[in-house]
Amino acid sequence: MVKQFLAHVRKTTLSPEASVVLMPLLKTIETVSAECEVAERQLAALAAQEPVVRLLTTVPGVATIVASAFVSVVDDAGRFENAHQVESYLGLVPGENSSGGKRRVGAITKQGNRYVRALLVESAWTILRQTPADDPLRQWGQAVVKRRGSRIAVVALARRLVGILGLCGVTIPSTTQESWQKQANAG
Repeated sequence: MVKQFLAHVRKTTLSPEASVVLMPLLKTIETVSAECEVAERQLAALAAQEPVVRLLTTVPGVATIVASAFVSVVDDAGRFENAHQVESYLGLVPGENSSGGKRRVGAITKQGNRYVRALLVESAWTILRQTPADDPLRQWGQAVVKRRGSRIAVVALARRLVGILGLCGVTIPSTTQESWQKQANAG
């Protein structure tokens, strides 16, 4: 997509002033894009060696970057007693301000790693928009959309996704830190 954009801009007739401003920016975009592609290939190679990451990428909407980030932040999902603790650790549970027997539930707490939380929300959007219509997660998310709206449904779906990923992470012991440390020491 970046290459198409760069080719399109280079074909476009620009004024000399615009060309002077844009050409260095286009070179920067090209350089950064190439570096990102290399980093993504390296991450894919590392993730292929990690059984937990491979397992997590089988969940709809979860790709290598999301799975790797989740594993690196949560580390050992076995340290959590249940899925709610993982959801809370990542800040995807509603905040509560209760007093005198009256329960007030508000927006999510946003505690924990904001990058992983953002990735999980993006994964939830992917599930709602791009997975097959018969996918159970999508069907559940669509039901929440009808009741509460798309933004609340996406966060609820992200929270449910954390529960699924947490359970998958408990299934296979993580060796991510060890294997990545070996890679860092070798290079």
